[in-house]
Amino acid sequence: MNANRTLPIRFPPLPGEALDSWLEAIAHRTRTAWADLTAAVALTPPTPGGFRHSDWAAFLSGDEAAGIAAATGVDPTTIEAMTLARFDGTAVDIDRARRRVVCTFPWSRPHGARYCPDCLAETGGRWQLQWRLGWAFACTIHRCLLADGCPRCFRRQRGQPTPGDTIPDPGRCGRPARRHGGASAPPRCGADLTRTDVVRFPAGHPVLVAQQIVCDTIAAGTGSFGVYAERPLSARETLADVRTLAARALWHARHEDLAARLPAELATAYRQAKATNGSRDWPNPPDKPGSWAPTHAALAAAGVTVALQVLDAPDIASAGDRLRWLMRGGHHSGLVITPKTVRSWGRDTSATLEAVQLSALTPLLQPVHQLRYRTTADYPRHPEPDERRADRILRRLPTLLWPQWSLRFALPGCGHTETSAALAIATLLVGSRLTRTTAADMLGAAATPHTVSRILSHLVAHPHWPDASAALLRLADYLDITEVPIDYARRRTLNYENLLPDEQWTDICRRTLTPPGDATKTDVIRRWLFQRLSGLPAHRAPSANSNYAIPTKLAALPRHLTPGLAAHLEHTARQFLTHHGLGEEPITWHPPLDLISGLDLPATDPEAIDITTLHRLIRYERRSYSAAADQLGTSIDTVRHLLGTHPAPESAAQLRIRGHASARARAALPENTFIELYHRQNRSLREIARSLDVSKATIAALARDYRIELRRPQPRPCIVIDRDWLHDQYVTRGHTLTQIAHETGVNRGTIKRWLTVHNLPCRTTTDRGCRSAAGVVPTPTLLRPALVRPYGRQRLQRFITATEHRTIDAAARTIGIRPSTLTIQIRRLERELGGELLVRAHGHHPMSLTPLGAEVLAVARDLEVPILAPL
Repeated sequence: MNANRTLPIRFPPLPGEALDSWLEAIAHRTRTAWADLTAAVALTPPTPGGFRHSDWAAFLSGDEAAGIAAATGVDPTTIEAMTLARFDGTAVDIDRARRRVVCTFPWSRPHGARYCPDCLAETGGRWQLQWRLGWAFACTIHRCLLADGCPRCFRRQRGQPTPGDTIPDPGRCGRPARRHGGASAPPRCGADLTRTDVVRFPAGHPVLVAQQIVCDTIAAGTGSFGVYAERPLSARETLADVRTLAARALWHARHEDLAARLPAELATAYRQAKATNGSRDWPNPPDKPGSWAPTHAALAAAGVTVALQVLDAPDIASAGDRLRWLMRGGHHSGLVITPKTVRSWGRDTSATLEAVQLSALTPLLQPVHQLRYRTTADYPRHPEPDERRADRILRRLPTLLWPQWSLRFALPGCGHTETSAALAIATLLVGSRLTRTTAADMLGAAATPHTVSRILSHLVAHPHWPDASAALLRLADYLDITEVPIDYARRRTLNYENLLPDEQWTDICRRTLTPPGDATKTDVIRRWLFQRLSGLPAHRAPSANSNYAIPTKLAALPRHLTPGLAAHLEHTARQFLTHHGLGEEPITWHPPLDLISGLDLPATDPEAIDITTLHRLIRYERRSYSAAADQLGTSIDTVRHLLGTHPAPESAAQLRIRGHASARARAALPENTFIELYHRQNRSLREIARSLDVSKATIAALARDYRIELRRPQPRPCIVIDRDWLHDQYVTRGHTLTQIAHETGVNRGTIKRWLTVHNLPCRTTTDRGCRSAAGVVPTPTLLRPALVRPYGRQRLQRFITATEHRTIDAAARTIGIRPSTLTIQIRRLERELGGELLVRAHGHHPMSLTPLGAEVLAVARDLEVPILAPL
């Protein structure tokens, strides 16, 4: 035939048909020898030993495509699409200079093709181009595995050149017949390939699903299934991932482990294929597993099906769970399975596969490495080589993690300070190549590497570890990309020697009526301020005081804080920052808690605790930290933190103890008013005190706080009191010393001295309290032993109040004292009056009076003058 002439017939190719199959069909239809047909379409002439068409089956030059188009009348683009160049860059990689398929790009086949017998039967022996791909292992139309070779000679098909002097016979084996001893060219095997037995599957079988996913990925040029749904990748990257997992499963998994994950039909075919590997026609795989596609369709189907069981998962975590069996199997077989070694499973793999591998490794990794590789994240990844991330986080992270965060990680047996320090170090390690020791040193070495591992091990053992690690990952990412208002690296290096000088503390105590205490108390306050400002542990504060009791006192401090004292200490902290040029920074700060919303962390949220209830438990019921924490369902450290940030207001009893009179005097007598009364109006301290119903000492202390210079006291004029007048006023009329002193303008002590001078009897406190201004009221004999004692009236009145309640506890709450205090006072009253007054409550029986108690109660109530009359 002349190469410039067109073929005598028009014979269109089938959809998806390979170029060599189409040309063979034309040769068969026209009864033309193969060499003549290739010459007619202007392809490379045959060589003396025959014609090898694998080069143009892979790639056609422009002239070759044009020559075939001219001879056949088919568009050159259609002709080019019938070569493997159609899949170049997706399913194969073609070396165009050498016109060959690069066998190492994902699962290529150096030569040959698989086939579907049913497809050959339906099309008259026409071969699909995709059957040349290593990725082709099943026919999704006829639901079967592709055949690997001839049913008679068992050799692979279309791997050898077609003899030039033969007319192709589509649908039959073109390999030489076996056992041919003649000198002439051997005859062809000629077996009917349409009768080859293949493994068949029901609709929806995993093998068919896997083949369809591969075909769709190649056709679309992108992988968007399973783990690639949110981040689609090119087909090249996707197939590289599939190849990597398939090769790992085929060549490194134990056969029984792999077979257990395959459908029964495929598992049987897999075992049979493994048994034939190594024969002359089915050689062993290459030295580098995964570089070539498996020789058997059953092996390819097994590998791809297992790989897609992993990669078709809905998310990375699920894919990691499905891959973990392969990790554990390799580990049990003695292979080194680490985040670094799994990277060598295959070439050109994607970050998505790395994420799946890291997720699968999670249970095999130490907690520190789980954070380093972010294995519990939605998208795990290897640490960044750029340590600038760690430097950014370091500036934005305190040595002790913020209590608003660290308290959510609280676990039994783990102290809050060491937990906070360990969590801060763990945050710095997220996504970083830093070692634990280096990270700890960068943050001030508040915790040892062993402590970090121990705290994280406790967390890993907790059911909420996935959410706990997610919280640390979110925090690290937030600190990496967000500017925060405090530079903690600078705070750690400030000089805190002059924080809260002694004179400043003394002034705060005066203003807040706080007992200044000794040097230890001052040091406790300084350390508390130091920790809040620096983010370092309190024991790092510069102090010469090494009192062993300081940690205990520091732990107890929050319950003794008051809103007034806390406000003054905040002002002190603000002054300190301003002095160091940091006036624009807040005293304290913490990342927004919205970052951990929705996470189920080990401990309760401090923000969920009712502050009013906490204040009542601490101030009025005087509960311990432990008792308050139990009632609120939280931890002791959370109670301490909340009292430190929301100090409890003082109770009425505390106001009395701390000097409620002083607070009233300060509120009613500002400094300018005091100066007006004392200096300009020349009022005495006593007169000012009397006008406010407070003591002279209270007003004197207030004057010292205001730094008002006091006048020197002037001696009073000598007063002579007549004996008869004094006898009449004190003995006959029964006036009290206070009443007589007020009338004469002297104090009670002066009147008492004149009683001694005139040899007049001085009444006891009870006698004075049981008289009226008009005359003497006798004290009942029964009550006298109690009333003559100091505070006897008060004890008697409290006894009367107690009789009106069912229990001592209820009576104590009404009075506003502790139950133990009321019990002691009633017992003393019983000793003074000579017998038991009350039968204590027990079980469901309320408290009741004894006969003596009933008599005492009746006499006390019959008194004309109240028990608690003014002294």
